[in-house]
Amino acid sequence: MKKQFLVIGSAVVVSMLLLLAFWIVNPLGWGQEANGQAGPTQTASPTPSNEQEADAQAAAEALSRLTESPSEGISAQTRQSFNAEVALPAGSKLAPEVSTWAPDGIGGGTMNVVMTVPGQADSRYVAVMVKEDGAWKLLGTMEQKEGAETP
Repeated sequence: MKKQFLVIGSAVVVSMLLLLAFWIVNPLGWGQEANGQAGPTQTASPTPSNEQEADAQAAAEALSRLTESPSEGISAQTRQSFNAEVALPAGSKLAPEVSTWAPDGIGGGTMNVVMTVPGQADSRYVAVMVKEDGAWKLLGTMEQKEGAETP
């Protein structure tokens, strides 16, 4: 009889510990669906914050000014290997696409940009931007080939 109580008591204790552990890990039942509604862990696509919008605008402005003063708009890491005469031919214009801003979460981001050079077809690039000393700088670019998917 004592053995039977010991087995039942042990089972009850183990069950209580499992319930307690589950409650600690998932106290409010987050992630469960009720009436077809997504639980709290499922979120809609994020909307840009005011800070992200301000960063996007500032990064776009920095890209737009790059043809006027490349040395001021290039990151310190890139400056040594950057040749403005080759990368930005005379008369070239950059048209950043602000809506494509994608912050990386660690102080930088990417933005699509179209480069127009007189007498040549437009070129599309993904500009990799970084914030240095409070200002947005170009860290690098990746050319987008026609028909390629945008990152």
